[in-house]
Amino acid sequence: MLVKLVIVKVHGPSGYWATQNGYEFNLALLVVAIAVALTGAGQYSLDAILF
Repeated sequence: MLVKLVIVKVHGPSGYWATQNGYEFNLALLVVAIAVALTGAGQYSLDAILF
C-alpha cells in the first residue's frame, strides 16, 4: 500500500512517461513483483534447482 501511495504522490503529477519523471518504470516494477508473488518463480528458482 505504501509503494502505491508513493508512486501516486511523487510520480503521479508528472504523468506516465519515465522521461518526464513519471510512474512508468515504477508501475512496471510493481506489476512484475505482484506477478512473481502470485505465480512463483517457477523452474528457474533456487528452490527448484537445489531441492
